[in-house]
Amino acid sequence: DKLFDLELTTLGISIDSPNPNIHNSLRGEGVFERIIEALDYINAEKARRNAKYPLLGTLSILMDQTLDTIYDMLDFCIRYNLSEISIQPYVCNSDLRGQRRDEFWIKEDRIPLLQDTLNRIKEKKGKVPLDINIESDKIYNYFTRPLYVDKCYAGFTRVLVVGKKINFVCNGPNDEKYQHFGMVDKDSINEVWSLEKASFFRNSIKSCRNSCAQFCSIRPSSDSLVDIHQRLLDKHSLFLLFREI
Repeated sequence: DKLFDLELTTLGISIDSPNPNIHNSLRGEGVFERIIEALDYINAEKARRNAKYPLLGTLSILMDQTLDTIYDMLDFCIRYNLSEISIQPYVCNSDLRGQRRDEFWIKEDRIPLLQDTLNRIKEKKGKVPLDINIESDKIYNYFTRPLYVDKCYAGFTRVLVVGKKINFVCNGPNDEKYQHFGMVDKDSINEVWSLEKASFFRNSIKSCRNSCAQFCSIRPSSDSLVDIHQRLLDKHSLFLLFREI
């Protein structure tokens, strides 16, 4: 009831695999079962209220443990009335700007399966009632060869709130002074954005050429800051038009 009263347009729930054993081994015991219960509750309430929103979506992490079942996530999403799936390649949280090859990394002998899986998912785009967000070619390159980003605008397009701390995307050096720029209960976004330290950090991200597979860097919308600006203007113009209507 609280979620519906908030009038959310979208609600995302992370689901890495439609296989309960695989998902729970990554996320914790019983998590998959609680997700299914939550989806059933939300879908039932949407039907009861005859409501379109919130639209449901998921982000699934593609890694060695989920490679065998990631394609099956498409049927899972359709079965539980999810409207969107984003597939993000595994990135170590403490090494966002690099490629840490650990137990989650897709092994060399499974690269043919990776390619086949990516191709099968790509073929489904536009053919099923599901919005599939995946950069197949870039993900394949990420796991098979060094991936170099031409320019990354993550610092200009995303802000994270970690606890109460305001943080521009990318961990950067493991140093507190590089990671946090203000507190949400004390500072405004405008104030934080204007800090000299924040400006320096944003530009350091923009000049980064290290391997990365975060969506903020591999999405086509991140290829040009001009394109990002234009997309925002287009969305704002569309919003004003709808409001006028």
